[in-house]
Amino acid sequence: MREEAVDDDRDDEVAQLTLGGLTVRAGHGAILTELECAFGILTPVDELVDRAMAHEDGHVGWEFAVAALAHRRDIETFLAVTAHRHDPDPRLRWFVLDVFRFLPDAALPEHLAAAAHPVREGDRGRPRGLGHGRR
Repeated sequence: MREEAVDDDRDDEVAQLTLGGLTVRAGHGAILTELECAFGILTPVDELVDRAMAHEDGHVGWEFAVAALAHRRDIETFLAVTAHRHDPDPRLRWFVLDVFRFLPDAALPEHLAAAAHPVREGDRGRPRGLGHGRR
């Protein structure tokens, strides 16, 4: 069996497995997340966080969880995501920043919109000190 990371049609990474003449792709959590959003199912924030943490930033599972949370406009989601901002895991803190990066300024409370703006500038450059291995 051969496994490799490939880009899907949205430029997210997904694992592709090949055995004999059969090739399949992983990313089932991302498919589930997309279906939940399409059917209006509000998956608990911590469940989406867990799905993302099972993968590296850039993987389709991470990116769909970020998109699902960033498209919500309720205060409960905002508070649940920001509750992870002081987590000891630097990947989880990066996830919080990634969600904010995709929020339109209008979705943020006014005093946080200006603070989140620098996170969105540039091309996904990593803030120093997060200890994140990729990119």
